[in-house]
Amino acid sequence: MNKIKNLVLTFMFSSILCNCATVNSGSVVDDGKVEGKLQNIYDSSEYKNANIYVSSYNGEVLLTGQVPNIKTKENAEFDARATPGVNKIYDFLDIRLPQSLAAKTTDSFTTTQVRAKILNLEGVSSNNIKVVTTNNIVYLAGVVTKAQATLIANAAASINGVDKVITIFNYISR
Repeated sequence: MNKIKNLVLTFMFSSILCNCATVNSGSVVDDGKVEGKLQNIYDSSEYKNANIYVSSYNGEVLLTGQVPNIKTKENAEFDARATPGVNKIYDFLDIRLPQSLAAKTTDSFTTTQVRAKILNLEGVSSNNIKVVTTNNIVYLAGVVTKAQATLIANAAASINGVDKVITIFNYISR
């Protein structure tokens, strides 16, 4: 019941729940290059006490992980905003100690389970969906219909150990 409540709240308040920043960009986006460039920055000594994950889908960047303080969080968003090809930032960085190896392993396993569930959904192409899990929170991105979004989010919420599902979908009509 709590998962369903979180899912409904996520749909209703997704723009409120996320700390979104819009950036102007008129260029075609190469998500792999954006992710690689930002991950190199976040793996540098400037972010030595941080654990930042970068995911990009159609120029929209999702930042998840842990940072030691607000200044590091602000710097991470600034660096993302300054990266060519980024037109929107979803900042879900937590100010806290980095997660353990065991937690990272659990998150990876959860992502695999969510992907497997999505593969079995009728009318949904799993190639169009990005799944990221950090601290038992599943983030879903992609271009889908509202009906597909509901199916995908419900599938993710049904996985044991998922605390919350946050959707950052772009919606199309069919």
